[in-house]
Amino acid sequence: MAKNKVDKTEKANKAKKPGKASKANKVSGTDKVNKGNKVVLEYEGKLDSGEIFDSSKGRAPLEFVAGYGQVIKGFDDSVIGMKKGDEKEFHIEAKNAYGEARPELIREIPKNMIKADKEMEAGMVIMMATPDGHQIPLLIKEVKKDAVLLDMNHLLAGKNLNFKIKILDIKECKEEECDCEKECDCEKHDCECEEGKDCDCGCVD
Repeated sequence: MAKNKVDKTEKANKAKKPGKASKANKVSGTDKVNKGNKVVLEYEGKLDSGEIFDSSKGRAPLEFVAGYGQVIKGFDDSVIGMKKGDEKEFHIEAKNAYGEARPELIREIPKNMIKADKEMEAGMVIMMATPDGHQIPLLIKEVKKDAVLLDMNHLLAGKNLNFKIKILDIKECKEEECDCEKECDCEKHDCECEEGKDCDCGCVD
């Protein structure tokens, strides 16, 4: 899912870096989803209002390696233990999705710094480039005479998400597919990175 999709694209939704990858290739057996398995699934995402914000309908199914932060946490956690053919509906609180909206990310930007294809107005979503070249969608909150008030939060920040998914396939993750190969010596010291806490072990960027 693209980062205004479920798999995170921008800074507020910076794709979480994988954790201990070397273990991903040790996962054996694909009767149910375990950390390190590649999961292939169909999905539909709705807001609490019932509005569909994303869906795999009409396009290729979503594929990702379970348990390595390649999708939002609540989604990642929900597929663990599911079997091929299983269907599930689940609710994700904002804190486990794209986080709460942060007021400090609403900023005033001079109009001459923004390139838009048409006249800007409140409620419009525009694309802007980050320093590393990625394009991210930003919501215009207000248009002033010489400036624009932009909401730089992820478009889904502060929103609870509801998903309906169906597992199409479960695969063993091949080394070249996992994108989670990083040397780790966590077992040599007290490390909390597997619990999702900040850690200076070097396993997580």
